[in-house]
Amino acid sequence: TTTMSKLFSPSPVACQCGANHYSVLAKPLFRFVCHCEVCQAYTGKPFSDVTLHLTKNIQVGSLASTEFKTWRSPPNIKRGTCLQCNSPVVEYGLLDKLAFVPASLYKDASWLPAPELHIFYHRRRSDVNDGVRKCSGYAASQLAFARVLVGKLIDRKEKYLLLENAEFLAQIAFAPTS
Repeated sequence: TTTMSKLFSPSPVACQCGANHYSVLAKPLFRFVCHCEVCQAYTGKPFSDVTLHLTKNIQVGSLASTEFKTWRSPPNIKRGTCLQCNSPVVEYGLLDKLAFVPASLYKDASWLPAPELHIFYHRRRSDVNDGVRKCSGYAASQLAFARVLVGKLIDRKEKYLLLENAEFLAQIAFAPTS
C-alpha cells in the first residue's frame, strides 16, 4: 500500500528511454484508472493508471522528443508519446491546465496515492478486484471524473480554475457519446 504521509519533494518523471523528462512539483490532485479504448490504444495496455496534476505544478526538463496528438474530442486530451521509445510521456487537458502523468513513469512511486476511481470500466479487458469505485458508460465515467476533479480543486482552493472553466467542465460531464 502506498501512502502520501511522507513530506513531498519534487519527483522526477521520464519516459522509458529517458529522452523526455520533467518534474512533478506537488502532490497529485488524485489518481485514477481509465479503461477506455483510447487509453488502451495510447498505452498499449489494458488500462491507463494516471495521476492528475495542475499543469503549473509540472516543471518541464525536455519534451523535445514528444509528439502530441488529440485522439478524440471532446474532452480534447492531448496525449504525448515519445518519438524514440513510443511510450506515453504526459497528457494535457482542460485547455492545458491539467496534466495527466502515467503512474509507471515516476522514478519513486512509493508516495503515490491509491487510485480513487476506475472509469470506462465497461471497456475493461479483465476484472479488477481492488475495492476502488468502478464507473461504466461514457456519461457516468465523465461525470464521476468531473465530480472528483471539482472536489479536489475546491479542496486545494483552486476556485479560479473552476470559474474560468465552468463551461468546459460541463462539456466534459455532459458530452454526448459519438
